[in-house]
Amino acid sequence: MIDILQRGRVAVAAVKGYSQRAGETARAAMAEASKRGQPNVAPEHLLLALLGDRRSVAATALTALGTDLEAVRQRLEQFLPSASGHVADDE
Repeated sequence: MIDILQRGRVAVAAVKGYSQRAGETARAAMAEASKRGQPNVAPEHLLLALLGDRRSVAATALTALGTDLEAVRQRLEQFLPSASGHVADDE
C-alpha cells in the first residue's frame, strides 16, 4: 500500500491504488506514529488520523452517534507512548 521513496534526507510516502483521501489518512497515521517515535503504523495511529479529519466517514459517523471526537482522541493518546516512550498515567 505505501511505498517509501528517499529524496535526499526526507522520506516521502506514496500511497498507490487508493483514493487521495485514503492516502491523506495513511500519511496522517504515519505522522502520528512518527511523532511518537514509533517506526510502524498501528491501528491506534490510524484511528487518531481518522479522528483528526472531521471530513472522514469515521468522524462523521461517530459524531452522528453523539461521540465527542476530541474526548476519544485525548483518551486514546493517554495509552500511546510519547516520543520519549512515556505513557500517560491513567487517572
